[in-house]
Amino acid sequence: MFVYSNSDPDTAYTGIEACIREHCINGNAKSYITIDGLVLKHAYHVAFVTQALGSSEATDYGIIQNCTITNCGDWNFDDYEDDDVQPVGIYLGCFADNWTITNNTIGPIYSDSTKVRGEGVYIGKTYSGGSRNSDNCTVSHNTIYDVYQGITLKYDSKNNIVEHNTIYTCKYGGIVSIGGTSGGNTIRYNTIYDVDDSGTSGIEIYTQNTIYYNIIYDCYNGIFVNPVSGADENSHTAGDDNYIYNNTLVDNEYPIVFNNDDAPTCVDNIVKNNIIAEVTESACVRMLVFYDKDDIPNNTINYNCYYDIGAEDFRVVDNGGANPGHLTFAEWQSIYSQDAQSINTDPLFVDAENADFTLQSSSPCINAGTDVGLTQDYAGNNVSGTPDIGAYEKTSDEFISFIYNKLPTTYIMGSSVQSDKDDEIDDILTDSGTTIPNQISGLNNFDPDNDTVAHVTLVDTTTTNTDMRGTDGANTVIPDAAGTAAALHATTDGLIGALKDITVAEIRNDVCESTNSYKDYMRLFASVMFGKASGGNTTNIKFRDIADTKNRIDETVDAYGNGTSVTLDPD
Repeated sequence: MFVYSNSDPDTAYTGIEACIREHCINGNAKSYITIDGLVLKHAYHVAFVTQALGSSEATDYGIIQNCTITNCGDWNFDDYEDDDVQPVGIYLGCFADNWTITNNTIGPIYSDSTKVRGEGVYIGKTYSGGSRNSDNCTVSHNTIYDVYQGITLKYDSKNNIVEHNTIYTCKYGGIVSIGGTSGGNTIRYNTIYDVDDSGTSGIEIYTQNTIYYNIIYDCYNGIFVNPVSGADENSHTAGDDNYIYNNTLVDNEYPIVFNNDDAPTCVDNIVKNNIIAEVTESACVRMLVFYDKDDIPNNTINYNCYYDIGAEDFRVVDNGGANPGHLTFAEWQSIYSQDAQSINTDPLFVDAENADFTLQSSSPCINAGTDVGLTQDYAGNNVSGTPDIGAYEKTSDEFISFIYNKLPTTYIMGSSVQSDKDDEIDDILTDSGTTIPNQISGLNNFDPDNDTVAHVTLVDTTTTNTDMRGTDGANTVIPDAAGTAAALHATTDGLIGALKDITVAEIRNDVCESTNSYKDYMRLFASVMFGKASGGNTTNIKFRDIADTKNRIDETVDAYGNGTSVTLDPD
């Protein structure tokens, strides 16, 4: 601490001892406040704290955003060592409802060098007279590291959303939603890793939580359903009614655990569309653990992907500790009638060693899941049709994105130089007429997961210019000196690279009679199948187009129903 002289600003008195401040900001009993862009550090107890101070007070609708919160509880002075003081970055105590905590960096937060205590974000509080919950809060887009627990929802706190956070190197847990009768919390789109001390968990939950599209790797427990019995303030009554969907769990020692050993039940949980995988040999000890096998039939576990480099190991235990054995995947399916539609194979990640858990185009997880009512994956891609297993949906947009990303900023299309691919992409990739406007070559080798295509060449098939050109990845114009493109154009009337030597004309001649085009056939077929008809009991039958604007087919028949003449598109 420095104190400057009132009379001489250049004179400073140093070496003055200052007391340690318990809180950087005390927001108790304050509502509608915003903390934005501050650096909060070296608080002895809590960087920011808010809670109601009485039953008639409130502390609601606050925002904490864009802040850096660090080194709380790092003083370690003898006079301030107190086992009852737990350092916290952001503490929403009793009745702190409808708060938003977003885009903050929090850590390290710890009480001593062993980091045995210290929370990043803590929501909820208890008194001897009962719990004081904090509800309807959103904790999103924060980075939290070097703490005891990353985000804690406790003491009846419910209907909170924890999403899009990155949490790592926690001493005990990444996201913990336990205590009292808490429920209705949603934990989604988070990345949690390196929570790997013995007994720690990426996500630890109690009851009535919805957990989806999270990525959890290199943790001791991945998802830990933990109904703990006992008489203290943390005692639980059950680990029921949790929904665990579309998470990707990789190289966790115990990916999913139901800790119901001689404790309250774990029932009515639904576990679907999750990838549980080992990509580093011996990283996973078990695939799935139930500590009371009697609860297993009362849960739904299906449409998951399990992959272990060694033998798959499902552990189920008799209540009281007797172990009936470690089961293979097939034994688990047969004995407990779970995971009937699940798969036991390599999910084929793009680059698991570098934590890229997107799916290769040949992944068996694609379209292998089931609809659980979710609409967006971890990356924000829309989920349509049959969902994929895991946190990433393989979308149909990837092909277009691949082509788009391959286009250089300036490229040649026919004899015209295009300088803005954003303006021209629709013209390049969309057939706006009855002919194929452009040839896209190189599609035979298309693999979005393995970039083997050096570049994509676009050729304007409406031009017979013998100097048709493309560009390479360095935007260098490549003349068609040999006239290959021109020769292809002259002989094929529009060659599609992926069809090799089969031309559009050859396909049409093999499928369609006379000179009718594909469009002609589709219109005539649609008029018979879906259009209006007239003259059903006469010698003249007509079929209309779908828009009911014209006759597509006009057929004359004799008294026996034999056709004598047919006119196509007479109008």
